[in-house]
Amino acid sequence: DVIMSMGDSMTAAFAATAGKLLSTPLIPREDRYLSYTAGGGSMQYTVNNFLKLYNKNILGYSSGQTLPIDGLEIFGHHIDPQLKEIVGLNAGISGAKVQDIPQEIDYLVSQLQTTYADTIDFENSWKMATILIGANNLCVACHNNTADSPETYGQLLNSSIAQLEASIPRVRVNILPMFNITQVYYWSRTNTYCTRIWDLFEECPCLTKDSTEQDLQTVNDYAVEYRKQIDNIAA
Repeated sequence: DVIMSMGDSMTAAFAATAGKLLSTPLIPREDRYLSYTAGGGSMQYTVNNFLKLYNKNILGYSSGQTLPIDGLEIFGHHIDPQLKEIVGLNAGISGAKVQDIPQEIDYLVSQLQTTYADTIDFENSWKMATILIGANNLCVACHNNTADSPETYGQLLNSSIAQLEASIPRVRVNILPMFNITQVYYWSRTNTYCTRIWDLFEECPCLTKDSTEQDLQTVNDYAVEYRKQIDNIAA
């Protein structure tokens, strides 16, 4: 009956339709309608559109674009996604880490009880929640902070799922494993423009032109361990 999503900029589909630097729009959007886990864009390969082949009345999908102001933090707390009717039940926050999933769950509960109060039966409608999180934790893995260790990742993800199931009735959780994000870094090096943009913004501190092979290996090792943690949670 309902689809919901949690995650980071990938779930929010940040800059999915962005052009080259200084092209219009100057500020990249979160193209949430294209999000694989929650997008409702026409003729797009999304979970919502696949499921609509079997249930045309699914609710919760995103229907448009938003500005990435949710990537901003105030006193360690992200700004919630705005334009709630467009966002739907896609709680993805650009820049989010696994530590931010509890905030995203609170957002989903709020949306279900306000924006969707008249269209979704909170207690009885079946809901599928997809979680894809961990890329921004991996981006600082080479700093060897306990906050981003595989053990911490697993503990926080597990406790977040417990919070989700306690907060929202009739929910089924779909956990997507985190891929090796070093692949994206290596792909960026095959294109001169992408290489320049990657080096200019340095969004991923452990994957920069100054990173060592050990830094990259640490990111890969953590990605493997994150997937093991997900396997253990799902077992």
